[in-house]
Amino acid sequence: MLTIRYYRSSDRNIWDNYVKNHPNGTLYHLSGWKNVIEETYGHKSYYLMALANSNNPSNPTNHNNRIVGILPLIHMKHFLFGNKLVSMPFFDMGGILADDEETEKALLTEAIQLGQKLKVKNIELRHTQPLTWLADSSKLKANSSNNSPISYGLSAMNCAFQTRSHKVRMLLPLPDSSEELWKSFKSKLRSQIRRPQKEGLKAQLGGPELLNDFYYVFTIN
Repeated sequence: MLTIRYYRSSDRNIWDNYVKNHPNGTLYHLSGWKNVIEETYGHKSYYLMALANSNNPSNPTNHNNRIVGILPLIHMKHFLFGNKLVSMPFFDMGGILADDEETEKALLTEAIQLGQKLKVKNIELRHTQPLTWLADSSKLKANSSNNSPISYGLSAMNCAFQTRSHKVRMLLPLPDSSEELWKSFKSKLRSQIRRPQKEGLKAQLGGPELLNDFYYVFTIN
């Protein structure tokens, strides 16, 4: 039996472990962003969890709940920018992580019902990989070219789905060592890096003791 419920603070470890072990899990799926966004920007969050319930025959009162999917959602409501649910705002990535198609649909259905309660205009899922049941490349290609919504079997929810690729992300593969990376730079770039190093500039890893200095530079930029 599949159950969808909201995240609780006691779920942090199982949520984050699921994200870390899922092939499409990203940093922005982790539970810590929930408090960051709520406390920093004041946006309400709705983190959905899908649990597979299996009863223990030897103990009918004992239920073994195994997490099989998640969907972090942030309610973005602004008089200028509209009313919508986003996974995840401020970042390029987010959306549903699930073990199978059934769980994907269950999480999306719950998200749509939540959106209807909140009267949102749309739900934006920032996926880097298509959902299992939306992975028909011909449909996705046709949809992205004419920008028209396509319904994918949830007609009872009075909704349609639309793929958009207007956001761009650039990835640079890195070599196995810093030496190889250095050799790949052009001589002009290496010279530009050496100059501040000769003047005493250095990169440093640290913890909270460097936070004030880091934040000072961050606010300038």
